[in-house]
Amino acid sequence: LPGIYGHTWSLDVEEHFYVFLALLMALLSKQNASGHNPFRSIPVIFLIFLISSIVMRWINIAILPYSHRTHLYPSHIRMDGLFMGVFIAYLYNYHRQWILNARERCKISMIMVGLALLIPAFIYEPETNQWISTVGLPIFSMGGALLLISCLKKDNREGKSLIRVFRGIALIGTYSYSIYLWHITVESSTKRLLKYITQDPDWPLYAF
Repeated sequence: LPGIYGHTWSLDVEEHFYVFLALLMALLSKQNASGHNPFRSIPVIFLIFLISSIVMRWINIAILPYSHRTHLYPSHIRMDGLFMGVFIAYLYNYHRQWILNARERCKISMIMVGLALLIPAFIYEPETNQWISTVGLPIFSMGGALLLISCLKKDNREGKSLIRVFRGIALIGTYSYSIYLWHITVESSTKRLLKYITQDPDWPLYAF
């Protein structure tokens, strides 16, 4: 079924993923109930998701002409990006000292490499570059992951100081998904309103 707006397809992907994730966590917890780390297979599962998603995206490229609906929206080819977050959460909860030490040693490098990995997303279009819609997606996820790890805090004192400095950014981050879901609705409603004020409803909106 078509989405209400062009960006709400991501809701479907996330809902499918979280249903699967809940079942996976329950299964891992039951199978390894006696162990101190019931989720130790998470890195292997993440690797499986990563490889299989890339392979399925390449198959799409080989057999179908590109469209967002077939090459970007389907849940089964986007699970690797979401599972990247699960992998980071696993490292933080079960190997916290290791990941925090890595962050302390390589924070600047993580930021620089993370930003560099995201640059192609602003240069190339998936419609014209098959690398972006196949291996590019996990590269972008890795860039975001490195930036996230670089922001991990060692203690509450460090975290509070960062929040004081970046309070506005932190507030946007808190509501970022709601902003993402509603920005198209707000934009279209604002354009209709601006038609009563100016002949060109776009330029005041873009200027704002």
